[in-house]
Amino acid sequence: LGRGLWISVQVAVLGIFFGLAVGILVAVARTSGNRILSRCGLIYVEVMRNSPSLVKMYFIYFGLPSFGLFPSAFLSAVVALSLHNAAYMAEIFRGGLQAVSHTQQEAARSLGMNSLQTFWYVLFPQAFRNALPAFSNNWVEIVKDTSLTSALAVKELFYVVSNLISSTMRSFEFLGVLALIYLFLTSMLAGGMRFVESRTKYRR
Repeated sequence: LGRGLWISVQVAVLGIFFGLAVGILVAVARTSGNRILSRCGLIYVEVMRNSPSLVKMYFIYFGLPSFGLFPSAFLSAVVALSLHNAAYMAEIFRGGLQAVSHTQQEAARSLGMNSLQTFWYVLFPQAFRNALPAFSNNWVEIVKDTSLTSALAVKELFYVVSNLISSTMRSFEFLGVLALIYLFLTSMLAGGMRFVESRTKYRR
């Protein structure tokens, strides 16, 4: 169970990190003045949100070998979860960006900041703060979605518990423990995010 839990944590952390990175890039593309970039960002969001993450895992793991690429089950799971949840994070961050007043951007430009400096020092911190509550909900979902990776035989927590049930026939005990572990993980993550939110609120 300990080894399975460690694999689940790795998948969740990597999925959150890469999903956030891709999501921010897509959100920036969606809010840019370039129509091509904005349309590409919209297409990405719609395709990813309207297809199951499990299908993406199967496509990467079983489909890419047709093109000479042979990703491991672990890598396929992380990539699929990252790409799937990046679409949701992109929309969350886009909402955070749009909540920042345009006068903030104008003030930054008046101080001589270029577009990159304006985004990194003015827009990004405020947008990220606005998006934190919704981000925390999405990240909790990623933790729970790590159980889907058992379909690729990734030896994470749910896969280990399924094997233990098959070998011992003690389903109630192991499923109860599994539920408690997931409850502990998601509660810790949600509590940590609430603490971060409280520390990043605007001071009046």
